[in-house]
Amino acid sequence: IGSGAVTTAEIRDVSWASEVPAIGSKLMARSRYRAELYSCRVERMDGTTARVVFDVPQDTLTPGQSLVMYSGNKCLGGGILV
Repeated sequence: IGSGAVTTAEIRDVSWASEVPAIGSKLMARSRYRAELYSCRVERMDGTTARVVFDVPQDTLTPGQSLVMYSGNKCLGGGILV
């Protein structure tokens, strides 16, 4: 992350505010306040880390930012980009 567009991202300190999404379920995510939501899915979860795969390459992800995930209008939780 940080140089060029990426289709996957690792996050740490993952915390779910409500239900934990099933691996592979379609979600929406954003890494900046009021940024456009983009389609993604969680490919792997391991304790407090996860790998997120985006449907469209992302070029605005920066380590240290939060990645927040949604199911519809419901905020599920997220983690810190590494």
